[in-house]
Formats: sequence, structure tokens, C-alpha cells
Amino acid sequence: MSISDGILEEKFESLTLEYSYLLTQQLESQREFFEKKLLFVEQEAMERIAIVEGEVQKVTQEKDKYKELYEQSEIERKRLEKKGEEERRRFEKRIDLLSNKFNTLSKELSEEVELNKCLQ
Repeated sequence: MSISDGILEEKFESLTLEYSYLLTQQLESQREFFEKKLLFVEQEAMERIAIVEGEVQKVTQEKDKYKELYEQSEIERKRLEKKGEEERRRFEKRIDLLSNKFNTLSKELSEEVELNKCLQ
């Protein structure tokens, strides 16, 4: 090996070492960049999750409120339906009584009219 081969060998090792150093710096820089990017994405995802969880809780509360209102209205509807049915039965009985009374009075009127004709 000659002196020029030794110099070339030294330069080659020097370039290789410098290249390795630059490559290491670049990779370290990229790692830091992507770690920051990942942290940012994770934080953004956590914020969105918190917002969605808040919305879910709000919607759940509204659903519970409307469910309660629905149940109350169902109770009221059934109560009114029962009351309406009772009133219908009461009116039907009253109609029957009034019909019977009307028929009786009509019959009595016919008899009175007949009697009156006979008396004239």
C-alpha cells in the first residue's frame, strides 16, 4: 500500500464518518418531527373525543327528558281514554233512559190523544 492509497483510505473513512454523522442527524431530526406530529395528532384526537363525549352526554340527557315526557303523556292519554270511555258509557245509559222515558211518554200521549178523541 502506498502513501496515496493511505490518504485515499483516510479520506474515504473521513467521508464515511461524516456521511454517517449527517445521516444520524437527519434521522434524529425526522424522529423528533414525527414525534411532535404524533403528539399533536393525539392531542387533537383527545380533544375531539372529549367534544363527542360531551355531545353524547347532552343527547342522552335530552333523550331521557323526552322519554320522561313521553311516559307522562302516555299516562295522561290512558287516563283521558279511560275517562272518555266512562263518560261514553254514562251518556249511553242516559240516552237509554231518556229513550225509554220518551217511548213511555209517547205511548201515554197516544193514549191521552185516543182518550180525548173518545171523549169528544
